[in-house]
Amino acid sequence: MEYFITGSLVLLVLFLIFFMVRARANFWLTLIVIPWMLFTMGFGFMVYEASKGYATKQPLPESQFLYSKVIGNEAFVLIMTDKGPRLHVLPATDAVKKEMVKGNKLVKDGKTVMVKKPEGQAETPRLHEFDHKAQMPKDKDPE
Repeated sequence: MEYFITGSLVLLVLFLIFFMVRARANFWLTLIVIPWMLFTMGFGFMVYEASKGYATKQPLPESQFLYSKVIGNEAFVLIMTDKGPRLHVLPATDAVKKEMVKGNKLVKDGKTVMVKKPEGQAETPRLHEFDHKAQMPKDKDPE
């Protein structure tokens, strides 16, 4: 699908350029519009490539932890946000590795794990088990 969208964008710009030249459009109009269309095509392609869901190096937001994998000097962390799943890349320090092992174990045990933003200058996100009972409203007897 992504190749179809990219190909359509390129073909659209090429057809517009071809028909403008073929129709002998005003020289100044052609001189301005053709570079503008080429810029728009390139910019559109760059925006599309950037938003395809590649891993981001932004800090982890408060969200649900799904899985992590440490490869070399990087820790890949999959989280679930309001907008859907997102993959984050963190530097694999000892503290991050310890938290990721803890999170993977809790998820494997069937627990819901939440990411808590680091406090102060710390860069290591904290993982904790989500307590469903504390979040659910208590049943009260009507009087």
